[in-house]
Amino acid sequence: CYIQTFSGHGCTVDNWHTEYNLAHDRLLRYNMILVYEKFKNAKYIRAVENFFGVDGFNEPSDMFCGTEAREANERVPLTVKFENVLKLTYLNEMDNRLYKDLVTSCWDGGKEHEVEFSFPKADASRFIAQRNRTVIE
Repeated sequence: CYIQTFSGHGCTVDNWHTEYNLAHDRLLRYNMILVYEKFKNAKYIRAVENFFGVDGFNEPSDMFCGTEAREANERVPLTVKFENVLKLTYLNEMDNRLYKDLVTSCWDGGKEHEVEFSFPKADASRFIAQRNRTVIE
């Protein structure tokens, strides 16, 4: 749900076009967007680690909440109306369009093995410390 998340709005009467434009404009204001789907690419992970000056950025975590969720789903199974399935199908198409518009514009749709991810190294002095936050150099 990229569009809903980044637009900050629910569906309007124009079939997500307003939300698409809001999400697209908001995302283009960010200085860096990490593309989760690229975390499978070792070159991308190295570039992100170099940017932040850390190792092990994509290491597996021990987060687990499956048992409770599975039991709750068995007790109260989800029922979805067909009209909601149609809305979600269209929203997924719009999300895919937003993803392709942003990601392919960054890497020109090149083949994964040919792409160079050349992020600059982060400069901690360019970030403003916020209250309750510490900038570690």
